[in-house]
Amino acid sequence: MLTQELALEKLHQDIIRRNLSKNTMKAYMNKTKLFLEYIDRPADDLTAYDVRRYLLHLRKDLERTPNTINLNICALRFFFAATLGRPLSLDR
Repeated sequence: MLTQELALEKLHQDIIRRNLSKNTMKAYMNKTKLFLEYIDRPADDLTAYDVRRYLLHLRKDLERTPNTINLNICALRFFFAATLGRPLSLDR
C-alpha cells in the first residue's frame, strides 16, 4: 500500500530525477498534497474520477481560477504518470 506520505516522498524523488525547477517542485508538491488530503485514500486506490471530483471542488466550492485548475491538472498528471506509473486521462 502506497500511503500518502510515501507517495509524496516518491513524487519528490521523481521531480528531482526529472530535473524540474524548484518552483515547479514546490507547486507540484503543494497541489498533490492538497489533492491527497482532500481525497483521503491510499495513493494506490486513486482514480481519474477522484481527480475530476477534486477539480470540480476547486472550481465550484473554492472558486479557483482556470489557471489554478490547469496547474493542478499538470501536477496531478505528473503525479499519476511519474509516481504512480499510470497515465491520467480526464476525457471520460
